[in-house]
Amino acid sequence: MKAIKAFVHSHRIADVIAELQEFGQCDLSATSGCRNLTVFALTGILKADNVKERRYSVELAQEVTQELKLELLCEDEQVDQLIEIIQRSARSAHGYGGWIYVTDIYRAVQIAADGN
Repeated sequence: MKAIKAFVHSHRIADVIAELQEFGQCDLSATSGCRNLTVFALTGILKADNVKERRYSVELAQEVTQELKLELLCEDEQVDQLIEIIQRSARSAHGYGGWIYVTDIYRAVQIAADGN
């Protein structure tokens, strides 16, 4: 099992999620395959795609952008296809869309509704 974390521009996230679902790679109600899809809003130093994305952070003393981190868990055999979908759908008009990281999951245990 793998964890995929993708840092993408905020204006691309809807397309990424739509393509993951359209290509049948993420059935969010399944107990196997691609699951636990979550999205986190972050302030980062990702290269801005346009002027609207840029703002200055007084705390960091530099220009920052609003970016989103998409996380999901998947089976090992899904990784390459999921990366391909994310790369294609997250790419911005300027050709830069962020980064994708893949890590191993040592163990995954479902929390059952009946406590088993």
